[in-house]
Amino acid sequence: MTEKNELEIVCAEADEKNKGNFVADLRLMGEQFFSILQKEANVKLEKKEIIEIAAKKYNITKATLESYATMKMKDEFNKDVFFRAFDLFE
Repeated sequence: MTEKNELEIVCAEADEKNKGNFVADLRLMGEQFFSILQKEANVKLEKKEIIEIAAKKYNITKATLESYATMKMKDEFNKDVFFRAFDLFE
């Protein structure tokens, strides 16, 4: 009977400690998530501005910008893969 009571006490204490960690972690993760949402909103606005400037100043379409960015990303990815593969043989 005493062992069960001791076990219940230990479990209750652990639950209390975990609640405190949970609340702190939830606040931290919530703040991080909120920060990411704000960054996403800013990126959307910046992207829209770039598209508008490109269209007005140079008559460049959104599709052209997306194509260029995609090619640039693939080029950077290929360079990274090449150098990582090269590093494996050293």
